Amino acid sequence: MIGLLLITSVASCARPAEQVAADPAVTSERLDLLSQRIGGTPRQRTAGEVLQYHAHQDGIRDCMKDAGFTYEPPPFLDPYRGRTVIHMGIGTGQWLAPINEDRLGITDTAELKGPNKGDTGPSASYRNLDPEDQEKFQQSLTTCIPRNTPEVNFPSSYHSLAEKYNQMLTDASKAAVVKAAGKQYPTCMAQGGFKVNSHDELVKLVLTRMGNAQPPTPGQAPSSNWSAVVQTERAAARLDADCRQPAYEAALNAVAPLVAEFERSHEAELALVSRQWHDIEAQAAAYPEFK
Repeated sequence: MIGLLLITSVASCARPAEQVAADPAVTSERLDLLSQRIGGTPRQRTAGEVLQYHAHQDGIRDCMKDAGFTYEPPPFLDPYRGRTVIHMGIGTGQWLAPINEDRLGITDTAELKGPNKGDTGPSASYRNLDPEDQEKFQQSLTTCIPRNTPEVNFPSSYHSLAEKYNQMLTDASKAAVVKAAGKQYPTCMAQGGFKVNSHDELVKLVLTRMGNAQPPTPGQAPSSNWSAVVQTERAAARLDADCRQPAYEAALNAVAPLVAEFERSHEAELALVSRQWHDIEAQAAAYPEFK
């Protein structure tokens, strides 16, 4: 368990008390824990996606049954499979994006999802129909697909807390000392071949360079295109880790007291969102997709 982060002062007869910098590793871990209290753990996020899947697909299935057809929904795909931590607010507190010298979270996420297999075609129940009934099936399906599905994959109290959390990161990133530490970032990155002004721009640049390259099917060797994308991302990540480190540590020091205040002032809301995430897990446990 992480103890309370103490911001201490050092007294001296020759000068006023000074604030001692927080331990970056402690603050980083505390941010991760707070992020997941609000935004859910990977397991809780999966539970939410299972509920959202059924909120959408079950209604279609029941509607199609009433129309006299068997509807076979597409298989559930877990977007959080393989994740160990969820980092909220990366786009808002750009200097506080996790430092990783290996990857930026682009190709590994794509590899977890696997190659895009495109349209897998109609279901078996549809293929077994004669042409006239297939047309009726399509007409019924068009009617049965809801225009709007209520959002059930996140707790009701998540959104306001997430907005406040993101604002906290933004405030820390805008601190004068953080801006000063980040001024060298564009030049540093450009010298390594990446003309970007922020971590967000770097991610977008690597995504652009990835283009239509596809990750390998599990057990198969990657294509030369995919290997090139991985090498590009790793080069970008190594450079980003070096160029962003000063601003990253300055931002962690700036956000440390804000985290403590956030936890204190939003204690009741944090307790509520935690209970709501546990409720989502309990509801998802009724479905086979949540194993």
